[in-house]
Amino acid sequence: MFDESLIEEKEGVNFVIEKINGHNPEGQAVVYSKWINKANPSYDIRKNFKHEGEVFAGDCDPCNDGQYEDLPSIYSKFNWNTSTVLVMGLYLGVLPQYIMDNKSPYVLDVIDSDQELIDTVTWLDSNINVIKSHPYAYEPDKKYDIIICDLWCDPQYITESHETTLWNTYKDHLNANGKIVIPIANKTLN
Repeated sequence: MFDESLIEEKEGVNFVIEKINGHNPEGQAVVYSKWINKANPSYDIRKNFKHEGEVFAGDCDPCNDGQYEDLPSIYSKFNWNTSTVLVMGLYLGVLPQYIMDNKSPYVLDVIDSDQELIDTVTWLDSNINVIKSHPYAYEPDKKYDIIICDLWCDPQYITESHETTLWNTYKDHLNANGKIVIPIANKTLN
């Protein structure tokens, strides 16, 4: 996805970015960057692969052997290039950059609560607006058509309380027919 020469290894307070000698989703040997959450290193991982953006933006068929089969239809109702989009969770920036490169949204905001991560991820398109805020505390100054909640790396960690809090926090910041999408759980809140 991103040119690997732009990404440096980093030991942050809450995260690690490391270079991995491995294979991409197509099976080719590559060196790639991997973001790891120190609090949950077994599950909270993001890789610098275009595939990760494709899956969570609904541009794959099938999506991970059917695991995300509803995402293409969830997004099919949106005209991305007239949409205002909020992505919750920065990681390496793969999902927001994929959306910017392939969907050309009217507005693309990203929120993340880790200032060190925001300062580290300098390789994003300058039209992506990165905002420091906790997802449950952000008070948007606009309404969104699509809010993509990429806060978890495994759906088992998403509770009904998380969903209720997200809905109550953002329902008044959605345009008519707007949706909150939780890609890892293959679902929407609306």
